[in-house]
Amino acid sequence: MGSNVFAIAEAADRSVWIGGPKGLFRIAPGEGLLRPVQTQAGAGLGNPVVLGLLFGALFQGGAEVAFEVKNFTKDMVVMLQGFIVLFSGAMAYATAPLVARVYHALVRQQAANTAEAAHG
Repeated sequence: MGSNVFAIAEAADRSVWIGGPKGLFRIAPGEGLLRPVQTQAGAGLGNPVVLGLLFGALFQGGAEVAFEVKNFTKDMVVMLQGFIVLFSGAMAYATAPLVARVYHALVRQQAANTAEAAHG
């Protein structure tokens, strides 16, 4: 991967997740091998900007919460980060049909306007 690493995060199972320009990679505990993580096509996890923002925000936010809130343990930070990832993924699937309908309505409206201008 070279020196282009956007984010590194450690999971609760002690595995290390690395986001870079080539996608998402994982090092399992005790293995030492960098393995690519297979993602669903179109999920956006292969985009280095998305990975960098996701892991950077999760890591920084977890560090801030652990620093600011007394008795907020590392386990609680990891659990909170897991919930954020879980609900972010769920919201992507929940909003996708609405976004698709709006997009197709805009495309149809633009096509109708173009056809009207050509004939009018």
